[in-house]
Amino acid sequence: MKFASYVKSVLLELIDYYEKNPASYVKNPNKDFVRNRKLNLSSTIKLIMSLSNKSSQDEILDFFNHKDETPSLSALIQQREKLSDNLFPTLLAAFNSKFPLENKHKGYQLLACDGSDINIFHNPNDSSTYYRNPGAEKGFNEIHLDALYDLCNRRYLHINIDGRHDQNEQRALVNFIDNYEYNRKTIFIADRNYCCWNVMAHAQNKGVYFLIRAKDIHSNGILKSFHFDNSTTTIDSSYDLKLVRLKQSINKHNTDAYRTMATNVKFDFLPVSTPGEYPISLRVVRFLIDDNRYEAIVTNLPQSEFSIDEIKELYSMRWGIETSFRELKHALALNKFHSKKVNHIHQEIFAKVIMYNFCSIITMHVAHKQKKKKHTYQINFSRAIKECRYFFATNATDPPDVETVIQKYMLPIRLGRTNPRKVKIREKSTFLYR
Repeated sequence: MKFASYVKSVLLELIDYYEKNPASYVKNPNKDFVRNRKLNLSSTIKLIMSLSNKSSQDEILDFFNHKDETPSLSALIQQREKLSDNLFPTLLAAFNSKFPLENKHKGYQLLACDGSDINIFHNPNDSSTYYRNPGAEKGFNEIHLDALYDLCNRRYLHINIDGRHDQNEQRALVNFIDNYEYNRKTIFIADRNYCCWNVMAHAQNKGVYFLIRAKDIHSNGILKSFHFDNSTTTIDSSYDLKLVRLKQSINKHNTDAYRTMATNVKFDFLPVSTPGEYPISLRVVRFLIDDNRYEAIVTNLPQSEFSIDEIKELYSMRWGIETSFRELKHALALNKFHSKKVNHIHQEIFAKVIMYNFCSIITMHVAHKQKKKKHTYQINFSRAIKECRYFFATNATDPPDVETVIQKYMLPIRLGRTNPRKVKIREKSTFLYR
C-alpha cells in the first residue's frame, strides 16, 4: 500500500469510528443520526473536510458525484447542526497521535505559536465577534485563531478560536504550554505579542524552553526595566530575577534583581497585592539584523548549547507558521466559509487544519524520498495541498498516485530572495463571491 493510501485509511477509520460510536460526538445521542440517510455522520464529516472555495450546492454535488439523489443544502445545514462542538477537536488530536513527530532540530522539538484574524459574515447582533471603529458607519465581524505549530514536521498540534472581544494570545500560549504533552527538549517560539512574565513563568514551571521576541531595549517593554545603556549593541547575558507585586517585598540591598509587576499585569503564580517573590531565570539576546536595526530575544536556552547565531536561526524558523497561515487561507480556502453560523465556521476551521495535517504528512514523506540532484529543489506545497485534498475527496476505485503527482511539481530553492510583506485589509468572502 502506498503511504498516501495508508494515511487516508487511518483518517477514514477514525471517522468511521465516530459513525459507530456517535454518543459523545452529537448533541442528542437518542435522536441525531439514528435514521439511515445519505448524509449520515461519517459522510457529513467527510463532506465538511472536503469543502473548498465553491458554493455549498456545488460542493454537495461534487461529493455525491452529481447523482440525482444528492441531498439538499438544507439537509447539510440540519446535519451540521447536530454535530457536537468537541468532534473536530477530538479528531484533530486523534489523527495527530497516529503519526509521531519524528523530525527535530538538534534533538529539540520546535513549537511555534502565533495568531491570525479571520473575517466572517456581518452580524451586528453577535457581541463576541462584532466590532465597529469609532466614527465608522458600519462594523465587521471577526474571529481570532491561535495555533501551536510544529515547525520541523509542518503540522498543527492545537488551535484555539475566540471572538474578537475574547481573544488573548498570551492566555492561549499559556494554555498550550500547560496542556500539551511534550518532553523536556521542547522549545516554544513566539513573536513579541507573547512576551510577558506569565508565559515565561509557565514554561519554566513546566520545565520546557522558550524563545520569544521582545520589544527592543529602548522601547516600552519588559527589557526597558533592565536599563541597558543607550550605546549597547549586541547582548548575550543571563539573569536570575525575582518577580514581586509589592515594592515592600524588594530587598533594598539587591534592587537590580527584582522586577515589580503592575496590578493590571496577569501573573498566575503571584496574585495582585500578594507579598512574596517568584524567582525566574532568563537570558537576553540582542543581535544586528540590518543596518542599525537590532532584534531582541528573551529565552532560557543555555549559552553553552545555543550561540547568538543559533538563536537568530531558531527565531527565523518561526516564519514557518506564518507561511502555514497563508497556505490555510489560500490553498485550503480557509477564508471561504459555507455558513454564517459561528459554530459551523468553527467546524470548517478545524476541518481545514486536519486537512492541512493530512496533506503535510503525505508531502513530508514525499520530500524524504527525493533523490539528490544537481540543484536543490523543494516541494510545491500549495500544489501538494490541492492534490492531497482531491485524493481525500475522491471515491474513485482507481485513485491517482498522489505521491508521483507531487514529485512532478517541484520548485527550485532560490536563496537570498526577499520581498516586502504586503499588509492590506482583507474583507470577508460572501456567498456571492463566485
